[in-house]
Amino acid sequence: MRQASNAELPAIVDLVVAEVSRVVEVARRLRDQVRDGSAKLESVEINSLVDASLQPLKDRIQRHGIAFFG
Repeated sequence: MRQASNAELPAIVDLVVAEVSRVVEVARRLRDQVRDGSAKLESVEINSLVDASLQPLKDRIQRHGIAFFG
C-alpha cells in the first residue's frame, strides 16, 4: 500500500467524511424504522439490490481490473 502525498490528503479526508456520513444516514434510517415499526418484508428485484450495494465500490473494483456485466 502506498502512502498518500500531502496534496492528496484533503481529497482523502473528504472521501472518508462522505462515506462516514453515508453510513450514519443508513444507520439512522434503520434505527428509525425499528423505532416506529415501519419495517416490513417486501419483495425486491435482487439485481437492482446488488447493483445499488456495489455502486459505491464500482470505481475501486474497476481500477483493480474487475469487469462488471449487465
